[in-house]
Amino acid sequence: MTDPDQVEQVLKASARKPAQGYSVEKYGAGILDAPAAVLKARSSTGGLQLALGALMAGAIAASVRRRGGLGVKLGAGYLAGVMVGASGLFFLPYLAPAASSLPVLHALTHGLPSWDLSILGPAGHGNAVFFSALVPLALLVVGYGAPRLRALLAGVAVGVAAHLAFFAAVPLAAVHVPSFIAHGTLWLIGNALACLGIARLALRR
Repeated sequence: MTDPDQVEQVLKASARKPAQGYSVEKYGAGILDAPAAVLKARSSTGGLQLALGALMAGAIAASVRRRGGLGVKLGAGYLAGVMVGASGLFFLPYLAPAASSLPVLHALTHGLPSWDLSILGPAGHGNAVFFSALVPLALLVVGYGAPRLRALLAGVAVGVAAHLAFFAAVPLAAVHVPSFIAHGTLWLIGNALACLGIARLALRR
């Protein structure tokens, strides 16, 4: 989250009120609570990303069904893929704060494109490879021959599309796009559409 107004809103909403002697003049919104602010930001964005992913997943499945039928059985794998791609286990820090800080689990609490935070560090967040259709495409190329995996891979592609579309609408981080791309938003939208195309390919007969 890089927008100053959004950061200010989260900090105010998550500030703690002192047990005694609170006054607006003395404390303003309250005492800054950085861990609570991070959790609030993560939960709100993660929930929205997952909701967007679920909407896209339903629309893609309905579209493929209308135009020739599904080639795979949808189920928990499809929905799990959407979660992995869109939001990850964004709620885990509430349930297990200590465990969610471990390297692998920390990555899993973000949507797949934002795994670059755990792999490349904060300075590498917004990496163009992660924030693109390349990872879903590579996964589909490797797993297309296994019919049981295709619903999961389609879900991941839809989830990544939702993650990219959310970042295009709400610039939580600057995406480091190639120099020939005029604007990061165009990169995100184009790759989100490509991810939806990959998902359709995975679901077709």
